[in-house]
Amino acid sequence: MKNGGMRNWLVGLGSVIAAVALVVGNADKILSFAKTWVAPSLAPYFTDQAVMTVRIEPGVDLAADVFAADPANANRAVAVAQARKGEDARLTVPARMLYTLGWQGPGLKAGAAEKLLAVEGGSVYMLGRKSEADGLVELTLRRGASSDGGGEPPAPAAGEPSAGLLLSARAARAVADPGAAPPASGSLPEFDRALAIVGLFETGTTDCGRRVSVERAVRGFGRSLSVGCVGASIPGWLGEMIAALDDGTTRRLDTLLGEDAKPLRALANGFNDVGGDDLARAGRQLMALPEFRIAYQQRVLDAYRQAAEFARAFGLASERGRLLVFDRLVQAGPGSVRRALTQFAALDPAPPTGEPERIAAVGALFAGQRSGAPQPAVARRIDTIVTGRGTVRGIAFSLDELGVSATP
Repeated sequence: MKNGGMRNWLVGLGSVIAAVALVVGNADKILSFAKTWVAPSLAPYFTDQAVMTVRIEPGVDLAADVFAADPANANRAVAVAQARKGEDARLTVPARMLYTLGWQGPGLKAGAAEKLLAVEGGSVYMLGRKSEADGLVELTLRRGASSDGGGEPPAPAAGEPSAGLLLSARAARAVADPGAAPPASGSLPEFDRALAIVGLFETGTTDCGRRVSVERAVRGFGRSLSVGCVGASIPGWLGEMIAALDDGTTRRLDTLLGEDAKPLRALANGFNDVGGDDLARAGRQLMALPEFRIAYQQRVLDAYRQAAEFARAFGLASERGRLLVFDRLVQAGPGSVRRALTQFAALDPAPPTGEPERIAAVGALFAGQRSGAPQPAVARRIDTIVTGRGTVRGIAFSLDELGVSATP
């Protein structure tokens, strides 16, 4: 080896030795950097594991899906488990990191608390009842006993979870337990996004696919039944679906549901003075039928097809525009959309040509209509779609982050 080559080799070897010494001397700093910035999929190799336990307090009879968000991406769930009476949710995550801890479930108002430290000794949190409004139970999070002897600050008050985080948690839950929630249709990703968003608008939970709600009838006496993410109801097209499933004189529901066919048939035939418990049980049995689930999916998909046709008549070409019309079709019915279309055609000056401006013009017409829902709630839904951002039922929406663009 020539002298120049030897010198270069020695210099290179010296650089390697210096680099190793630097790493050894700064190992703590490097590990600290890794825990903060390395992708969560690699973080477990640099950190110890911690268990964040969430327990339901006595007096809360509902189950909650509990989840922790990625410290580097607040809209991505990295751990999910279910808490119910007598069964804790245990989230195993890399230790010494700050997490957003959230919860959701049928009958619950979704919530989240930020900047909770995952400690090596483990930590326990309690979910207790705070209040109830709009048919949803609001929970509050507090610190419980921890195996490390305490020393952590109290859990912060629950804030507004993002729709992206809730949908990510639902997907993670479906992977962990495929039977926990019905899968998306897979037929059209745009349709699945629209159904998920409208379902959150309508019910405040991503678990709306098997939702069954029995309420006092809006007009007159008795009860009404609504199911699923779009609140298909009796009165309404749920009654038509039940009648079709009963198949006229064959009384097919008796074969499919047994005694549970009677309250559904009575309600579909206009006899709404049916016991609430009987109706709720029958509704759950109905939602479990493959025959009904297929028919329901077809009906909702047909409603989205109708929304796409209406949107085209408005001159809307974007997914955001179709979502606006679909939401109004679900909440107010086709008559409301047709009235707005007539008003839109008569606008003077002529309707704007830009897509965002046209969405805003159509939204203003919808917002000006009377609706069965309280006007402020209607306005929030419409404004959230028109602007792409807003809060509905305590959930923060960013439609661009969810992939629902106002660009054709």
